[in-house]
Amino acid sequence: MANIRTSRGDSVAALLASQRGLRWRDGDVFVRVDAGLVIAGRTLAAASSRLIVDEVLADLNEAGARVRHVFGPHIEAWVPVEELLALELRPSVRGIHRPWKMRSAATSEGVEVIGADRWDGVRFRDPTGGLRVGVIDLSFKGWENLRGVDLPP
Repeated sequence: MANIRTSRGDSVAALLASQRGLRWRDGDVFVRVDAGLVIAGRTLAAASSRLIVDEVLADLNEAGARVRHVFGPHIEAWVPVEELLALELRPSVRGIHRPWKMRSAATSEGVEVIGADRWDGVRFRDPTGGLRVGVIDLSFKGWENLRGVDLPP
């Protein structure tokens, strides 16, 4: 019986994935869930809170989802396709979307020289939303000329 259910879940996941450009695997689809109340005229950030994000994380856990990333009110997770509609109807879910595609912002040969290219596409899960990465280099000179080229403006 489990094989029949998995097969049906795979079929539904494949159909949904092809219609919406989502990745799927084993009856699950990879989505971005925006945690926040639907309040007219309010941005997602203004309609969300840590409490709401925690509530959506608990809902995802109960639904058997596998959370990959949490960034503010945005949660990326593998969700069983049969749980999507119920999840979308929750008052604390503002929307379910295709995840953002992460790409490297730097284009210089420096990325390869320091081995950062090996980290391209690696994702970190930080349930607190407080992950910060810093680089301290006391001999980095000429950075002003790289603004808007290899560094953000």
